[in-house]
Amino acid sequence: MARPSITSGPRTATYGEQITVSTNTLVDEFVLVRMASATHSVNTDQRRIPVQSSGAGNSKIVSLPSEPGIALPGEYFIFAIRDGVPSVARMLRIG
Repeated sequence: MARPSITSGPRTATYGEQITVSTNTLVDEFVLVRMASATHSVNTDQRRIPVQSSGAGNSKIVSLPSEPGIALPGEYFIFAIRDGVPSVARMLRIG
């Protein structure tokens, strides 16, 4: 199966915002992954956050977490996933 790709989406967003993310193919889900820390050997802040999406076709509305305790402020990778295959990540700053 070909890897999906994110063709457009915002670079920054705020808590509880609904963002539009477009892909080159239909996808099943989106996830956020907090970027790793470069200053520590153990990173307890790294997390994978499944997010809700809606819409038909290749353009989806993705609902970001509304609580900063779920998604700490900072840089995240957003992935589109189709049949378990992730896209190349796109960077998204949440805060």
